[in-house]
Amino acid sequence: MAFSPIGDDADDEKVTDDYWNTSSRTGRTKASNFFDDFSPENDGRGLFGGDKSKALSFKETMKAAGLGLDEDEEDQDTIDWDGKKTSVKFTANSKHSRPTNLPASARGTVGVAPKRVPQHSASGTVSARNQAGSMGNGSEQPRSNNYPSPAFDRGSIDQRSTHSTNSSSASIEEAIKRDNKPTLAEISKLQAEVQALRRKLKSVERSRWASLPVADTITRIITGETYSLEPYRSLQDKLSLLNAAVGYHDGNAILTVVMFMRRTLSKTVFSDEIRKRPIAANQYIAFLRTQHGKSENVASEMGQLGRIEDAALWRYKQATENTIPHGQLMNLKEVHSLWFDKSSTLSTEGEHIKEHISLLNRQLQIEAVDDKAQREGRPPFKDYPRKTNVYFKSVITTLFYCCYYHFGEPEVSVSSPLGIRQHHKLTEKQYLFTAMLSRIMLRRWQDLDTLLTSKNWRGKATMKCAVKFEQVVEILVQQSAPHDAIDRYLKLIEDTESRIALAMKLERHSIVVDALIQVRDRQRLLKYQSKVPGGTPEARRVEDIMRNSTFKWKN
Repeated sequence: MAFSPIGDDADDEKVTDDYWNTSSRTGRTKASNFFDDFSPENDGRGLFGGDKSKALSFKETMKAAGLGLDEDEEDQDTIDWDGKKTSVKFTANSKHSRPTNLPASARGTVGVAPKRVPQHSASGTVSARNQAGSMGNGSEQPRSNNYPSPAFDRGSIDQRSTHSTNSSSASIEEAIKRDNKPTLAEISKLQAEVQALRRKLKSVERSRWASLPVADTITRIITGETYSLEPYRSLQDKLSLLNAAVGYHDGNAILTVVMFMRRTLSKTVFSDEIRKRPIAANQYIAFLRTQHGKSENVASEMGQLGRIEDAALWRYKQATENTIPHGQLMNLKEVHSLWFDKSSTLSTEGEHIKEHISLLNRQLQIEAVDDKAQREGRPPFKDYPRKTNVYFKSVITTLFYCCYYHFGEPEVSVSSPLGIRQHHKLTEKQYLFTAMLSRIMLRRWQDLDTLLTSKNWRGKATMKCAVKFEQVVEILVQQSAPHDAIDRYLKLIEDTESRIALAMKLERHSIVVDALIQVRDRQRLLKYQSKVPGGTPEARRVEDIMRNSTFKWKN
């Protein structure tokens, strides 16, 4: 007979108990396979009273549910659900999912936990309700209480299979846990290492405040070994370190100790002690200049160390780094009033700062006028346009600029070369060299003669100046002056031998021939005659003087 719905769980349990009790009382006198659905003792009926003709293999049902297995699958049982044949295959490595195409009578209501049915441990079997819930993988499937619990004889196999799988997983986990668990020897070794590290840490902490000899510490600093200056906490220890570093004459060691003292001492004590040691002070000031090039504190640090001159020059250097002319002028005035004007030891430097301020002020005025004249196209800027401005140029360069564009202006003019010479106390040679170069570049030979002409006490004008004419000739040659101008100033060289040597070097043959005739040196003239090109006036002059029998030679 087929399954029929049972109204409640009590009736279901009663029917199951009656069935097993009957089986227990009756017993089996003949050996038979309990898990075979059909046997001679079943009298042509299934395990649950179903007709054999209506029973199908469980394998086909599982295939219909999409749970078909491989060739190593094995038929487990055939049961009767709603009079239709079903068949199931089970395998050890199959993955089961919930069937979706089972008959309506085999489906339960999801979310309702099934009741457990008493099991008979003596026979090793399970109730039909647990067998239906396991479905071959040992997991209970939720179902409704309105449906019966189909049972089949192979449920015990599934339970044993599930138990075997769970046992394997449990044994693997236990093995993993057992492998991760350290042994007693390992625990003892780790504890010993921890104790050793603790002892080493305590030793390091104690040795932190144990100072080495001063010489050893300085040696470590010089050789690049590890060292610690923290143990030297008293002022006397720190001074001992500084004195030892100065004695070794090592800049890195001195600077290391100085920076340590700066960090650990008050500013007053630090400044007083460093001031007493000039070598350490020089090293510290050099470090400040290198590392804090634009810091405002450098000058104050130098002042605290008693280096007033260094601090003043440092501020002057900072003032000149301003690239804006008006801004630099204001900075220079401030530095002069704060550092140079009131210092007796810096009076000479203060005069130079005043000249710098005056020069920059003059350059500002000259630039304003000349820039306007060049934009308007007035001479000499029309013929010789400026290539750059006059800002931040030296006194000599400014003088050259004024000689080039403003030569001959009265001394009261701000751009007058004579006014610059007078105000900045330039020497006559400085002025002549600069003025000559500007006039030679402009090919103004008349202005050059004016510069090189002087008057004696009788008022007679002569070609004589503070500059040697050899130097004038060299400037003319450098500026590619014409030969007439070079010969003119070669003749003005007073020393004959110097004139001959320079004329030979420049291959000015006429000057050489005239000089040799002047000294009556016939042998040198004959020797030089081979260097004079034939047919030139110099060659004809040499021939004429050689034929003159009345001329008296020195040799």
